[in-house]
Amino acid sequence: MNSARSADTLSKYYRQLRAFIRKRVMTADEAEDIVQTVFYQLAKADSLLSPIEHLTGWLYKTARHQIIDEGRKKKEVLLDDYLADSDDDDDINDLISLLAIDNSSPESEYLQNIFWGELEQALALLPEEQRQAFEMTELHGLSFSELAEQTGCNINTLMARKRYAVMFLRTYLADVYQDMLQQ
Repeated sequence: MNSARSADTLSKYYRQLRAFIRKRVMTADEAEDIVQTVFYQLAKADSLLSPIEHLTGWLYKTARHQIIDEGRKKKEVLLDDYLADSDDDDDINDLISLLAIDNSSPESEYLQNIFWGELEQALALLPEEQRQAFEMTELHGLSFSELAEQTGCNINTLMARKRYAVMFLRTYLADVYQDMLQQ
């Protein structure tokens, strides 16, 4: 793809593709990352001289695949791992089952959006080191050894930071659950 055609494609599809992705992911930053990945893949496909006959369809199909891949990386199923030790196990299990519901109903999507919004707020309250240890291992899928290599910190230090984050989040999310029950 020549650079003029690339610029035309980017300007023509960027806003609508970003809006499409933003409706399906939690944050604007995540949507932006996915849009950039889609356009990178487009440039890569064109550099291989692979003609793309239906550009719009290809862009949206690629975006959907990226959204799915990002969802897998987040490992949302690990939520029950850091909530499992709570004193209110029945309440927490109810919360987990609410969050595991298919997004097909507006109610379940609403509850999930509330929960993930609260999780983002709780993460913002953590000290930077604890938040980073939690986010990088749970949400970005890095192992402790990969994180240690990136940060230069000892693995045991990173594990302790994550543990403190988990303890805080467990308490915070239990409060959120109680608030959700009272509404």
